[in-house]
Amino acid sequence: MSVQGFDNIDDMFAWMRSQEEAANTRVTPDQAEIGYGAYWMRPYEDIVIFGYVPTQTEREASERALGADDEEIEYQRETLADSHARGYRYGKAYSVIEPEGEWGSTHISTMIQITQEQFTQAKAAKWDAWQMMLFPETRAWLHERLSEKST
Repeated sequence: MSVQGFDNIDDMFAWMRSQEEAANTRVTPDQAEIGYGAYWMRPYEDIVIFGYVPTQTEREASERALGADDEEIEYQRETLADSHARGYRYGKAYSVIEPEGEWGSTHISTMIQITQEQFTQAKAAKWDAWQMMLFPETRAWLHERLSEKST
């Protein structure tokens, strides 16, 4: 990780746009298919992050349960649709560092799609990819998915 300095906010936003454009050029056809209701994983430093992108219906129901009104729901729908079109997926990500999950957006260029069953296996292993490598039923698919990302 590095720190980037800028002389003004316009330079910062131009740099951010260039980074997003570069990320979008790296998106594979499989990554482009990651959408609402998808499960994913992402290697990051010494851990693997696992996540879920809720469907719009699931997300809106969750927001309504927290008290959001129609105007708030519509604003979020439009904001997330724009983000989605730019390659970001909003959802909840889990890891050994954040076992309860953390809401946020992740760019699809860093994601590897997995199945619901694989996500459930990762959850059962408390999101510990190293632990998952000990068991044949999880080692095979985890190794295969991680190998895909490194090629």
